[in-house]
Amino acid sequence: EALTGRARSILAPGLEKLVAFVESRGGLEWVQPAGGTVGFPRLRDHDDAEPFIKMLLDDFDTAVVPGRFFDAPAHFRVAFSGDPSLLTGGLQQLGKALDSL
Repeated sequence: EALTGRARSILAPGLEKLVAFVESRGGLEWVQPAGGTVGFPRLRDHDDAEPFIKMLLDDFDTAVVPGRFFDAPAHFRVAFSGDPSLLTGGLQQLGKALDSL
């Protein structure tokens, strides 16, 4: 229990940022993760997020993991466990990419 509590306290700030971001974006939906270090939002109104993911990388220099690797092509994986400034910057770029859709 102590280890789980410590891990959750370390991950909480990143998860809070990701939750706030996803919930503020009408073009995304998800089930908030109960644990772990990644979120898995779905690009609403798209059957395949791959073109968006490519545009995100090419035009906004930001990478996410395509959902096709998990048999969920409309989704993409976002890590929230790393450097908080990288997460903040990545979410800003992700927001710009979503705005450009």
